[in-house]
Parts: sequence; structure tokens; C-alpha cells
Amino acid sequence: MTKGASDAAIAMIFFHAMGWAIGLYSLPYLFGAELWPNHIRSFGGTISQCFHWFFYFAITKATPSLLSGLHQWGAFILFDGFCLLAFVYMYFFVPETTGLGLEKINALFERPLYMLGRPLDTRRESPLSDEKPESMWVEKV
Repeated sequence: MTKGASDAAIAMIFFHAMGWAIGLYSLPYLFGAELWPNHIRSFGGTISQCFHWFFYFAITKATPSLLSGLHQWGAFILFDGFCLLAFVYMYFFVPETTGLGLEKINALFERPLYMLGRPLDTRRESPLSDEKPESMWVEKV
């Protein structure tokens, strides 16, 4: 392997690590911190992390066998397929929670599964929001 090819491979490994760290790698941490209801948040976060590290260990142990059995390109196509499935899952089933309080996030997940990807109607702040607002009277000073 030439010096340029090895430098490019090292650069691609760093590029991959940066993309993974700001992309799919953060999902177990975000799910554990935001998406579990308050009464089981610590348990849910624990379960999320257990699965995260179990699958991380399993992938680390399985990768050498995958590389030799599927050849290098086959293993990476398999991993690309999983990343594509994860992207589709994120796009359709992981709602945006930026700026929402824990109660609204909880309300997101009380909806049916097919509505998870749709934004929450934030206009309804309280059960009384259907009423017309009373006119506001301002005194001139």
C-alpha cells in the first residue's frame, strides 16, 4: 500500500468516527435521557445502555468473521444496510424534541405508533385552549 493510500485510509477512519459520533452513535444516549417516561426513566436509560454496549461488543467480536466470510465489501454492504435501516427508522419514528418539555415529550409517545414522526400540535398548551381568548383591555395612561 502506498503512503498516500494509507494516509487516505487513516483520514477516512477519522471522518467515519466523527460522523458516527455526531450521528447514530448518540441515539442510545438521547433515548435514555429524553424519551422514557419520568417514572421509568432511570430503568429505561439503563436498559438502553445495556443494549447499546452489548451490541457494540457483539459487533466488535463479529467483525473479523464478517470480513473474512463476506469479504471486505460484503461486510461493509451489510453495515451500510443497517445504517440505512437506522436512518429510515430515525426519519419516520423518532420525533423532533428540540425545545419541548418533558411533559410534551411524554405526550408525543402517548400517540399511536404511526403518528410518532409527525410533529406535536404545540398550539394546545392547556385543555382550556379551545376557548376563545378574552379581549384584553389596556388602560391609557
